[in-house]
This record gives sequence, structure tokens and C-alpha cells, in this order.
Amino acid sequence: MEQNVKRFNKLLRNTVNFEDLGFKSFKVNNIDFSWELHRKIGHKTDRIVYGFLKDKWGDDLGFNLISTRIIFESVNKILMSVPNKGSYNFYLSDPTIIRLPNFDLEVDKYVPRFRNLLFVKDRVVNERVFVEALDLFQEQLQTNVLPFFDKIQTLQQVNDEILEKYDWLEWSNYISGKAMYKSLIIMKLCKNKGYDDFSQFYKSKVAILAQEDPEKYGNFYDTLVVLLDYLESGKYLEQIA
Repeated sequence: MEQNVKRFNKLLRNTVNFEDLGFKSFKVNNIDFSWELHRKIGHKTDRIVYGFLKDKWGDDLGFNLISTRIIFESVNKILMSVPNKGSYNFYLSDPTIIRLPNFDLEVDKYVPRFRNLLFVKDRVVNERVFVEALDLFQEQLQTNVLPFFDKIQTLQQVNDEILEKYDWLEWSNYISGKAMYKSLIIMKLCKNKGYDDFSQFYKSKVAILAQEDPEKYGNFYDTLVVLLDYLESGKYLEQIA
């Protein structure tokens, strides 16, 4: 299995020249057979992860869908400067799962096709199927991945196209991992006119939850208070100077 993965990955990388697109290798997972690549443009980083779909016995092998994220360093720096919590990257949710507003993705048609294109089946290699899967991989890259990166260039776009247009209960569909902390940071950085009202509303709501279930919500509320105080103090500006 490992030899097949290495060989097919080499063929993929020779065909899909990520370096020409500006991406550099960031991390390799030799257990799950996945590769992570980053492309830094200004204050944002485009992130691609791709890998191989395999069965637990090592008999079958195919491609996984391409996972895409956008990372904004300023949000990371502010989030990681708030005490009493771990470090969390800011990711826009994978467009293969969540559609951005007014952004028509064609991902649904790729999912079943990728799963059916196994170029190793019962340990038998089928080069023709690999060529077909590779064509689909490149089509997915051109149709969904790169246009997604092109569409979102600035943090202001995240504010305008997600936080301004969607109800706050839906924000976590687009912003993954500690979504509400990150959303408040983005609102503050982008001078969102609704920041003051929303931050007070949300703080009050979480305070009630923390009173009712301190074990579940107490730490979340305490961290929220620290974050809001930090944003109000203006100290966050030191992180992005």
C-alpha cells in the first residue's frame, strides 16, 4: 500500500504542479497518507490538504476530496494572545462542505465519483482508473479550490459576506473552531457597526448558560469575558502592528 501511495503521489505531483500555483509543502502525514500545502498572499494563507482514500485492510486505494481553508494571521495572533485557552487556527470552513454566499460550487457531483474511482482494487492496480481519477482531481482543483481562494482575499470580505449577511447562529457553518471568538475578533478588526450590540447580547446569553450549567459553559464564558475586555482595551492592535 505505502509503495503504491508514494508512486501515485509522485505521478500526481508531476501532473499538478502546486509549486507553479505558489504552494509550498507544509506538512506530511505518513500514517493517513495526506499532504498539506500553504500559499501565503499578503495577510492570508491558502491551505490545501489532499490525501488518499484507503480501506483498513490496504486492499483498495483512491483519492480523497481536496480540503481547502483560508487562514488569517491577524485573527490567529489575537486569539492566541488571550489567556486561559489553547491555540486555535482560523479557518474558513471547507467549501466542499459549506457553500459561500453567491458562490456556486459543483462539489456534490465529485463526491460519489471520487469514491467510485479506486485505482487499486483488491490490491490490483488499474492505471486507466488512476488517469480518470487524476483528471477529476484537477477538475475539482480548477472548479472549486482555486476559485474559492480567489474569491476571499481579505478579512473584510469575511465580515461583509458572512458576518453581515448571515444570522449569527450560522456563522459556525463558515468559520470553524472557536467560531464565536473568531467572529468577534473579525467584527472588531473590520469595525463592524453591529459589534457593540452583538458582543453585549452574546455575553449576556452565555452568562445565562454559564449560570445554568457552569461545568459546561463556565470556562467558555470566562474566556469570552477576557477576550472582550482585551478587544475593548485596544491591546489587540499590538498583535497586528
